Order: sequence, then structure tokens, then C-alpha cells
Amino acid sequence: MQDASWTARIRTEQVRLIYRNYPFTLSANFILSLLVICALWGEVPTAALLGWGAFGTALTLKGAADYLLCRGPLAGPSPTAVDTAARRFAEVAWCTGAMWGVAGLSPFLAPSTQVQQVLFPAITGMAFGGAAFLSTDRRLFYGYIVPMLGLTLLGAAQMEQGNGLVIVGLTLALAFATLAFAHNVHAMIQRSLVLRFENMDLIQALKLQKEQADYANLSKSRFLAAASHDLRQPMHALGLLFESLRPRIDDEVSQHLLRSITTTIHTLEDLFNALLDISKLDAGVIQCAPQPLPLRHTLERIEAEFRPLAERKGLRFAMHLPAPHIAVHSDAALLDRMVRNLVSNAIQHTRRGTVLVACRPRATAVLIEVRDSGPGIQPELHKEIFQEFYQINNLERDRSHGVGLGLAIVDRLSRMLGHPVALRSSPGRGSTFTVELPRCHISAVPPVLPAAQVTKACNRCGGGRSPRSMMTRSCWKACASCSSTGGVR
Repeated sequence: MQDASWTARIRTEQVRLIYRNYPFTLSANFILSLLVICALWGEVPTAALLGWGAFGTALTLKGAADYLLCRGPLAGPSPTAVDTAARRFAEVAWCTGAMWGVAGLSPFLAPSTQVQQVLFPAITGMAFGGAAFLSTDRRLFYGYIVPMLGLTLLGAAQMEQGNGLVIVGLTLALAFATLAFAHNVHAMIQRSLVLRFENMDLIQALKLQKEQADYANLSKSRFLAAASHDLRQPMHALGLLFESLRPRIDDEVSQHLLRSITTTIHTLEDLFNALLDISKLDAGVIQCAPQPLPLRHTLERIEAEFRPLAERKGLRFAMHLPAPHIAVHSDAALLDRMVRNLVSNAIQHTRRGTVLVACRPRATAVLIEVRDSGPGIQPELHKEIFQEFYQINNLERDRSHGVGLGLAIVDRLSRMLGHPVALRSSPGRGSTFTVELPRCHISAVPPVLPAAQVTKACNRCGGGRSPRSMMTRSCWKACASCSSTGGVR
């Protein structure tokens, strides 16, 4: 930032600080002048007192008018008429200093000790008050304090030699203390203003950089979301080509190599689909359409898909299905993906024991619990595991443990659908993920899809394999068996 710009900003804030303190300064000046008039009534010629008081009243009225006039331009976020306001405030401040300096000339009219006993404390108070409220602007403060203390010194010189020397010494000490105090206050205010503007500029720069980063991330997400169909086609075609190639190769070595390549393709497809799905969620292209949903059908499809996977791994898979009339208010496809990710995650991280999926109806909600007997999760990591690519004890990024996006997708879907996900887990005690769904009532329950058809291939979803991605809503309506294959397009 250029120096001229900094100077203008600091100057503007200086005037605004004076403006905020202006009512107190005017009030203090007016009240103190009235007290001085009352205290010196009869000691100083009446005409002089009334003239001095009238001048002070006129200054107070002018200051109040200036304050009201500048109130609008200075109070907004982009102050205007700063120079005009500063000039008006300076006029009143300089005249006020001269007014109190004239009061210090009272020994010319009434050279008595009582007059000085009244005026000196009053002038001292006005001097330090000016140092506190006007030292923001040095030019304004010096124009105020110099005539005040200069004329006071001149008046003290006219007093008797003994009293005059004492008053002169006190006035000089007052001048030194006031100037030192005003200098410190001014330096402190300047430092605070500079620090404030530096912080504001830093915050503005950080906000700009964050907006740029968010825009770049959103652009990436929108590109992946828009191009998901075209990006998935080569992966799907590659898988089909390898499946077609398998029967043409007979020797065991080549078959083993083909199986390894197919596993790699499936792992890459899982990663690719997860990246596309989370990009769609970030880009906001997935729209949820909650409606009454019989929960039993969703859980039966999940059981048909994952029970064989768990049994092949040597795990016991248990499913506590709800009654046919239990229904929830949710989006069928997105809820299906949430529960699938949780079940898949439980099977993947459980080496032995049981994976349990239970449905627990409540009065106004239905709880879906996915419980496993895996290694458990430390309490301090309960939040971190919902972050992208975060995996416990997988520093080598072994893809057999997944890609680290399943729970991140669950977290985003949870917030989108308004289905809170709770986690209970501790090391060596397994983990329990609980999804809370709003319960509702439906008049008729759709027919249950036979479990044998759950893994049946669907041309629209690119089926034939277990569901790996959130599917299109039209595909969900046409083929409930492939509730997540093919991706949301």
C-alpha cells in the first residue's frame, strides 16, 4: 500500500476518533465554565465574567452544530468531508484554548489568591482533558494548548512576586506534563491505528486468497461433476474388455495376472467414483428429494450385497430388519449410499468377529446402527476420520484398506439430508456408527424386491458388479436393485 493511502486512512480515523469524543469535550467545557463563573462571581468584574461565559456558550453551540452537521458524513463506513470536519473541530478547539487562556489573564483584573485557586485547577483539568481527547491530531492539540498555557503564564507573571513565581512554576510543570502525556497518547493511538489497518489489510488479503482457493476448488468440482459420465465410460469399458479377455486365456499364470489387473481396475474405479461423488457433493449438483421411504427394502438390498462379502472374509454378518411398516423421510438413493459406505467401512476394517446392522425405531425417529468388532478408534480421532483421505494406521496408503473417502461422503450426505451421524468407539472395543432418521408414516408399502435380483445387471447403471457410486434418480426409479451404480449425473 502506498504511503499517501496510509496517511489518508489514518487521518480519516483520527478525525473520527475526535468526532466520537466531541460531545463529552463540549459538555465538560460548558459545565466547567459555568462552575468557574459561579466560583468567581463577585471576585471578577461581572461584565468580564458574563462576556467570557457568553463566548464559551457560543463555542458550545457552534461545536454542537458542527457535530450534528458532520454526523452523517463521518459515521458511515466510507467517511466523507473529513477535511471540512477537521477544520470545524479545529476552530472550536483553538477558540476554546484561547478562552481558557484569557481566563488565565484574570490577575490583570483581580490579582487575588482566590481567583488563582479557582482558575489553576480548572485550567489544569482542561489541559489534561485536551491532551486525552485532542492529542490524536497534534496540530489540533497544539492549537488548543499553546494559547491556553501561554496566556496563563502571562497572567501569572503579573501576580505578586511570591505567588507569581509559584504559579509560573506550576504552569511550566503543567505544560511539560501535558505535552509529555499528549505525546505518549498520540504515539499509542498512531501505533494502534497502523496495527489495525495492517490487520485489516491482512484479513482482506486472506479473504481474497480464500475466495480464490474456494473458487478454484469449486471449479474443479463442477468440472468433475459435469464430466463424470464421460470420465466413467473409459473405466467401465476397460473393465468390460478385461472380462471379455478372461475366457480367451487358459494358462494359470496369465489368469493370475488378469485377476491382479482386474483387482487394480476395480480399486481404481472405486477411487475414481468416490472422487467424482465427493466432487458432486462439493459442487452442489446433487439435489436431495426426501420422501416417505420404507426402510426395510433399503436394508434388504444392502444385506443381499454385503453378506457374501462378509462371509468370504470369514465374518459373521447380522441384520436386524425393521417391520415392513417402518418408514423414514429421506432420499432413497442418498440414504442408500450413506448406509452402504458405513457397512463397507465396517467390513473392511474388521478382521474377525461380527458386523451388525440394526434398526431401532423410536417415537419420532429411527436409528440405524452399524456395529463392528474391529480395532476401534481413539476418541481424539473421532472427527478426523470424516476428513477426506484420512485413514488410521495406513501411512503406506495401501488401497486394500480403501481410499479414505467413504466416511467423508457420509459426512457430507449427513449434513445434506439432515441425518446426524454419531460415533461410539474406543481402542479394542469396536465401533458403532448411528444414523438418526426422521420417522414418518406411509399408507402403502411398495412390494419387496426379491433378494435374488439385487445384484442383477442394469444396462442403465452399467451393472453386473456391486454398486460403487451414487446413481441417477431416474435409474433408481427404473431399477431399485442397482441403487448406487453408475453415478449421479
